[in-house]
Amino acid sequence: MGPGAAPSRRCGVLPRARIPLYPHVPTTSRRIAVHSGRSPGQAALSLSTREVGPATVIAVAGEADLDNVGSLGAALDAAARTPEGPVVLDLAELTFADSTTINVVLRAYGVLGPRLRLAALTPFLERVLGVTGVSEVVPVFLTVAEALENDAV
Repeated sequence: MGPGAAPSRRCGVLPRARIPLYPHVPTTSRRIAVHSGRSPGQAALSLSTREVGPATVIAVAGEADLDNVGSLGAALDAAARTPEGPVVLDLAELTFADSTTINVVLRAYGVLGPRLRLAALTPFLERVLGVTGVSEVVPVFLTVAEALENDAV
């Protein structure tokens, strides 16, 4: 290509150029700390397990994410070791769940089958579980009482 000639554009591919995506932002690199809204050492997830007859009810409150969902998995593993009775996740106070939470629930369903029941979903969780298809696989109930009364097991 000679001087003053326009760059060629083949097949809609533009020539590579070093154009900054955000020209108003300095190009020096720096770390940005993202605050999760939690105080250091503060647990964002709270679990409470209780026995109701042969059933196990695990009340989940707060935010479940990659950092803390292991405790939910451990509670579900412990409940899976009981030989019978439903395992109900009371999700009325769960305000956030990410993909790792969904993975924990699906893994538990793989072990427990229809013994695992989700109850009292918030609108946020209804949407997340509906979009991901989890609510089509794992039984969902409006209340913990309905989940306990159902004879699906």
